[in-house]
Amino acid sequence: MNTKKRIARYSLIGVVACLVVLGSLLRPASLVLAGTSVPTESATGGMSLVASKPSIQAGDSFDVNVILTINQPTCSAQTVLTFDPKLVEVDGVSQGDFYSTWAQTNGIQTVMIPSTPSVDTSKGTVQVTGVALLGGKCGPTGSGTFLTFHVKAMANGVAQFGLSTIIVDDDGRFGKIARPYQGMQMQGLTVNIGGSGTAIQPTAQAALVPTAPGNIMPTQVATVVRRADTLTSGNSGFPLWIFIPVAGMLVIGGGIVLATRKK
Repeated sequence: MNTKKRIARYSLIGVVACLVVLGSLLRPASLVLAGTSVPTESATGGMSLVASKPSIQAGDSFDVNVILTINQPTCSAQTVLTFDPKLVEVDGVSQGDFYSTWAQTNGIQTVMIPSTPSVDTSKGTVQVTGVALLGGKCGPTGSGTFLTFHVKAMANGVAQFGLSTIIVDDDGRFGKIARPYQGMQMQGLTVNIGGSGTAIQPTAQAALVPTAPGNIMPTQVATVVRRADTLTSGNSGFPLWIFIPVAGMLVIGGGIVLATRKK
């Protein structure tokens, strides 16, 4: 009778311990996103705006290219475009060749999120738009066109274009968690519509790094959630939330078998 009580007691303790460990590993992702500060890495580079035409007249269609320059590997980026809705309208957005060229060379794909960004014609903004690499590889560096905004000049005047909410993520090599780079610069664009001058580049300024919930790219969100929900054992990728309960049950089962044999 005493042996059975001991077995039952040890089994109960083992089950409770496994449940506690499992519960701590399966914390809701929202708690991690809301309560965890976002670590950053340093890089040199930024985003700048360049017009596709040196001279623009009212009624002309032209492109405003976002040039991304970075000296460290990157796997995703995002930004918001601001413009003067009284002078220009934005007809669409497409991704440039910075990520797509690297993706084609390395046999993977890219995704632009959202696929059709929303344009607020009253406020003069294009919602946050990003591009990410898909396929498990990251690493383009250097300079290239990140996004292209297709614009039409509606009236003569000096049209201002700007960028905000800039995030450029690294390649996840730091603890397998993609982190936004700090030290990025941003440079807007002035377009003289109907004038004889060329586009004048404003002075570059520092781009602030938003917190994790401000990042729309799947790489950042997924890796932040992974810290709580899919912890791994070493580099094997085997989920601990499966391993620990199973190992606990095996230990309990083995204890029961040994105790039965002794009896």
